[in-house]
Amino acid sequence: MTPPPAPATGRAVLTAAQERALAETIRAGRRARLLAQRHLATRLRRELPPTVSARAAAVAVLAALLPRLPLAPAQLPATVGPLLPHGLDNDPAAVARALDGWPLDQDALRAAAAARAAFVAANHGLVVAVAARYQHRGLLLDDLVQEGTVGLLRAIDLFDPARGYKFSTYAVWWIKQAIRRALATQVPLAHVPGNVRAGRARPPRPSGLPPAASMGRRRIRQDSGRSVPA
Repeated sequence: MTPPPAPATGRAVLTAAQERALAETIRAGRRARLLAQRHLATRLRRELPPTVSARAAAVAVLAALLPRLPLAPAQLPATVGPLLPHGLDNDPAAVARALDGWPLDQDALRAAAAARAAFVAANHGLVVAVAARYQHRGLLLDDLVQEGTVGLLRAIDLFDPARGYKFSTYAVWWIKQAIRRALATQVPLAHVPGNVRAGRARPPRPSGLPPAASMGRRRIRQDSGRSVPA
């Protein structure tokens, strides 16, 4: 299953047909990944102690394995074994039991990864354009683009072309949400005065009186125009 390629030059724009094909490829890869994850978690549950989450272990194994695909069936035990937790990598029999009948559709997983990359490449300009609107609010443009890309990836996972709108229309909301969340969590709300940032204390009052008394004497001077001794 090979997704249609994104345009290679300029600001890449995907057609509606390309977006539908890419979205279907990503959904097929998600189904293949969930099937492999559930199967592996079921097998690991028999090998791991009850205090260890077999599902979390299966998720971690697949996440580390995806960049190494494709692999021949004979290579899987040697590649997956070191990724297994709690010393299972030192037990070849346990690794063989965990991988027995594993429904790992490598073609679907690789095609889904390529489809996601095509979506990201085609919409990078959109992320930069949205991020540029949030400059001078406490984060650099590179940081804003990075946060916007996180929102773009979330939009790629949830996009459903059957609803009738283009991907860019759907992705803008997720990009903005990710950027606004980063601004809300990473930028301090209160402005710190310069003298506090520099570690300087306030200058002492010349009269040495309490604040209220010092303020009263200043008011007398201003109202009467006469000098009042400190």
